[in-house]
Amino acid sequence: KGELLTWLNGLLSLDYSKVEQCANGAAYCQVLDALYPEEFPLQRISYLAKAEHESIKNYKIMQQFFTVKGISKPMDVERMMKGRPIDNLEFLQWLKGFYDEHVRGSEYDAVARRKHAGVRVGVSGSLVSRTPKKGSTPSRPHYAPTTGATSRASSVESPFLSPGPRNSCTPATITPGMRTPEPALSHQQVQQYRNEIEALQHTVQELEKERDFYYGKLRSVELLCQSTEENPDVPEGVLTFCKSLLEIMYAEGPEDDQLPSLAGGQPAQQAGDDALVTERKLASPEPSSH
Repeated sequence: KGELLTWLNGLLSLDYSKVEQCANGAAYCQVLDALYPEEFPLQRISYLAKAEHESIKNYKIMQQFFTVKGISKPMDVERMMKGRPIDNLEFLQWLKGFYDEHVRGSEYDAVARRKHAGVRVGVSGSLVSRTPKKGSTPSRPHYAPTTGATSRASSVESPFLSPGPRNSCTPATITPGMRTPEPALSHQQVQQYRNEIEALQHTVQELEKERDFYYGKLRSVELLCQSTEENPDVPEGVLTFCKSLLEIMYAEGPEDDQLPSLAGGQPAQQAGDDALVTERKLASPEPSSH
């Protein structure tokens, strides 16, 4: 584990201290960029991704690149995004072996590549350690000199320090430029704001439930398509349909959401219909003629 992190930090100029920091998938993507610097879309990844819905974009880019390059590597994306050490360690071990097998020997400047692609690495949180370097001393706050402070303080008249009676103090006057205190909110206004906040929180919870529901559906379809591609007995029409479906799922913008055409100009929707017909024919044997 320590050797893998040392290799990863040395290759990508990072400061990771544990394998769980790879959970957002950005480091995995840049290792692929080190192998294929002219082909991998490094500008589309995000090192700053923290939530699962942000990290999934990095994994989709990586899986789409795997499909283009014909790389077969199953991975449990959900467990890896949650920072499970075993899953991330297993994938990092595989990635190290894959890198050693395909590296071309040219020097890779990870910092320059990130700068050229406009990719920023976070300076806080779990990406880069905040521990100061050895030999460095933390900066201390500077305080203004106190010379003459006692004399100035003693010249300020206060009803609590002066020997005179308390009722002799004069009320403070507001000079131009001073901020006047804002009026306190009424109980009705406070309750109204609380109700609005609760309604917004409820809306957010419902949207998160809906997002997780559809994400689970898409994840199931993705796993089904990937397992179908690995099955050598599946008809060619079904494989083509699954690849087209994955292309739609991995599309980044609305302009990419159109149904892709297959080789020969056949629409993917027609290919899907042909695949279903083929499956039904295989599932129901033809009646034997006597």
